[in-house]
Amino acid sequence: MKHRLLLLAAAALWSTGGAAIKLCSLSAWQVAGGRSLIAGLVLLAFAPSARRRPTRLSLAVAVAYLFTVVLFVLATKLTTSANAIFIQDTAPLWVLLFSPWLLRERPTRGQLLSVPIFALGLGLFFLDRLTPGQMTGNLVAVASGVTFGLSILGLRRLGDAGPAALV
Repeated sequence: MKHRLLLLAAAALWSTGGAAIKLCSLSAWQVAGGRSLIAGLVLLAFAPSARRRPTRLSLAVAVAYLFTVVLFVLATKLTTSANAIFIQDTAPLWVLLFSPWLLRERPTRGQLLSVPIFALGLGLFFLDRLTPGQMTGNLVAVASGVTFGLSILGLRRLGDAGPAALV
């Protein structure tokens, strides 16, 4: 039961993150730094694996995730929360595109057929009337999706050690 409550709490925090970032008067850098500081302290306190010496690969994955978090906050400050969230959620597309080179995995036919749908959906975000800041925010959100995809690929590459190593 405890794990379910923790999962529910995590989902609630992730779901409200965009709105909280928008409502906060701090700069994107301050928000990203504060969120990361709090997360780091909690993980150090409650996750023993966070106190282990990292490998080079786990450090690379951690850096990809660092960029994911910072770019998401920047994108949310520059464009709508919905755009930042939905565009960042293109991470599976980037996983699909990069996995043949990084993991030597071949995509299935179904996965390949989904690429045009992802691309069309992503393109719709750029067809709206955008102010220059929103366009910048959307592009930053794309970068956040790419780094999130790289984080996922890195975790897959790390295998069972992935989550513990990333912490």
